[in-house]
Amino acid sequence: MLNIVRIHKARLQINSNKSTNFFYNHKPNHIHQYISHLTTKLTVEASNNLHKLLIPLHQLQKRTKPINSTKKKSIIMEDLEAELQLRGYTEATQKAYLRYNKQLQQHLNKPIQKATKQDIKKYLANLITQQKSNNTIAQAKSAILFYQNKVLEKDIAGIQTPKIEQKLPNVLTTQEIQALLETATYTKSKLIIKLLYSTGIRVSELVNLKWQDLEPSQGTAWVRQGKGQKDRLITISKQLCEELQTIKKENTQYIFPGQNGKMSTRNVQSIIKRAGKKANIDKDITPHTLRHSFATHLLENGNDLRIIQELLGHSNIQTTQIYTHISSEAKQNVNNPLDNLKESNQK
Repeated sequence: MLNIVRIHKARLQINSNKSTNFFYNHKPNHIHQYISHLTTKLTVEASNNLHKLLIPLHQLQKRTKPINSTKKKSIIMEDLEAELQLRGYTEATQKAYLRYNKQLQQHLNKPIQKATKQDIKKYLANLITQQKSNNTIAQAKSAILFYQNKVLEKDIAGIQTPKIEQKLPNVLTTQEIQALLETATYTKSKLIIKLLYSTGIRVSELVNLKWQDLEPSQGTAWVRQGKGQKDRLITISKQLCEELQTIKKENTQYIFPGQNGKMSTRNVQSIIKRAGKKANIDKDITPHTLRHSFATHLLENGNDLRIIQELLGHSNIQTTQIYTHISSEAKQNVNNPLDNLKESNQK
């Protein structure tokens, strides 16, 4: 405190015109009274400033618990995301796996690292109660077990869930494909429909397609880093390649540019859905419907199943074999036994 008084004494000497004679022109008892007053004032000010300082520190201590908890949760999700990236999982799969593990965390009353097999079974049973599809439940199980077993290195197994529905996909007829093209309003929309049907590529592969990936003279194109992070060669109509040049803009690398460099998959989905409604096609039409139609029509035209497998980028031939169940061409050529019976009776 004595040092503070000395500082104020020095300030008085500098700032006042009569400061040099201040302590010499006043009686000693006046000087002592001033110093006592100044000491009291500084003590009160210091106390007030300390009190003001303690308030935010106290409030900060109250907030530290949720902040640390949030950071802990984010670190958990970061570990999961890093593992997914290292294993080459697609962006869509990463988002799904993160979402299901966050939902499990919210469902539990304890950290997700301490989740038991019974906790996971209760969460999955809750999804069934919510009438989620068997596919959703299977993906949720895969996502949670990935984190528990691959990231935390546990050994949780033996969790049974309903079998995945084996539904045959929707396929458009060639007449419906034609109607879809005729009702598409804009040139860009028509070209998107044509490209999906001409190549059988996924919507994520469509938006990532670049001009340098096309080989017009060969009637082929390259899908770079498709599903499974694999490159593959696909077939494309030469006529379509010429039509695509009409929408090419300078300084664009993507065939279908958008606000973030490339068109969003959601935008493509809405284009296909609007075209389907406008064409009065009574089917649930998505970009994947055109992929199914491409494969089915190739099979009906006598193309080898192995070639179709490579064009679609299927790692397993069994995935491609589903189109043998969809194809109606061969079934239509089968002679119905009842018709044969009628013919034999007439003879």
